Amino acid sequence: MVRGISVEGEHQIRVQSPGETGNYKGNSMLKRDYILSMVEHLAQFIARVVFLRETNRGDSAIAEIDEFYQKVFEHDARTIRTMPHQDVVALCVSDGLLDHQRSVALASVLKEEGDILALQGYMEGAGDCYTRSLVLLLATYGAGTEALPLGTVQTLELVVDRALGHEMPAAVTLDLLHYFEGNGLYADAENLLYELIDDGTPGAAEEGVAFYQRLLRKDDQDLADGDLPRAEVEEGLAALLKGG
Repeated sequence: MVRGISVEGEHQIRVQSPGETGNYKGNSMLKRDYILSMVEHLAQFIARVVFLRETNRGDSAIAEIDEFYQKVFEHDARTIRTMPHQDVVALCVSDGLLDHQRSVALASVLKEEGDILALQGYMEGAGDCYTRSLVLLLATYGAGTEALPLGTVQTLELVVDRALGHEMPAAVTLDLLHYFEGNGLYADAENLLYELIDDGTPGAAEEGVAFYQRLLRKDDQDLADGDLPRAEVEEGLAALLKGG
């Protein structure tokens, strides 16, 4: 049995209480070991949550997610999915640096929680989960792809797809725009740009001008691969410079 998690038959994963692993709260080293054990066995935990969701036991899945949050991050599910985005990221910072394992773990569980809430019809709560998951993953991705835990990019793609179906704060939309641009998804980035402009986001037009000017330094094939040919880039830039 691995400390922190016990496997009890197919799909059965039980999170041990702190008392079962010693004086958890009174021993910072043991607490760190416990958290590492939970993060390392994330795939098993996610499998358990998915199993519960797919067998119409969403409430049980949410209860296990809540327990996971409280034991690893010391906050309940409602608190985490509603806390300010910078505070969610701060939960995964250690010694001034973002802990990639923890940030991806939290983002992955938030994504699963969002899927359950969406299935139950709680769309606002689902959107809160997806947005915070996206914030964590973009922060992790931005720290350098060479250090990303296995499966991070695939998880990010899934979360992006879900988050786009919900209203996002302008700052998150802008971060996602930069992610799309950095990965050659220029048409997708442009779509987000015009969402910001249509919403009247301060500075959106200036951001758009800078965006198009950066693209004009790309070669034609790169722009074509990103579904935004040079002619459309020039047209978009001209429109913004004219104030429309």
